[in-house]
Parts: sequence; structure tokens; C-alpha cells
Amino acid sequence: MNSNEINEVIDKLCEKLGIAASRISDIVPSIVKMKITDSIGCVIIFLILSVVLFCIHCKMEKPEDLFKTNWKRIAGIASLLFFIIAMFFAVDTVEWIVAPEAKAIEYVVNMIQRS
Repeated sequence: MNSNEINEVIDKLCEKLGIAASRISDIVPSIVKMKITDSIGCVIIFLILSVVLFCIHCKMEKPEDLFKTNWKRIAGIASLLFFIIAMFFAVDTVEWIVAPEAKAIEYVVNMIQRS
């Protein structure tokens, strides 16, 4: 990859972030803020979904007929899955907070590889 291709990726990132930058070090803080915000938003959304489904699970009664759909079990499993997804996003958020430069470099390298 030559410097022109890297500059194109930096320009694309700057357009996405709405900033002007001449070097990759100029955009790292903006990338970190964007990714932390995205991760926290996903954690909140999936935790809300998990809590709502868990409340539905707790309020439902188990069906007496074995051949009826067991919505209580489905709501419980979905609640657990949404909680697990929220935890994955929480780990991602912590990684962005603890090592922002490393995660930003990883993000930029992935952007370069995709283009």
C-alpha cells in the first residue's frame, strides 16, 4: 500500500467524522470518541431489550399444553442472548477506554484493508 492509498483512507475517515486532518494522529481522538459513543449506545440498547424481555419472561405463565408455543422460554432465552451481546459491546467499550491508541490503529488498519 502506498502513501496515496493511505491518504485516501485518512480522507474517507475525516469525511465520516466531519473533521479536517492532515495526519492519522489528528483523527485518533475523534475515532475514539465515535467508537466509545457507538459501543455505549449498543450496550444501553441491548440491556434495555434484555430487561424488557426478562420482565415479559417473569410475567408470563407457563403453558399447560405441551404443543403450544412456550413464549416464556423464548422470552427468557432472547433476554439472555441480548444480555450476552450487551456484554460483548461493554468489553469493546472498555477496550476503547483502556487502549484508545491501539484500538484506533486497529480500526484504521481494518479500514485500509477493506479499501
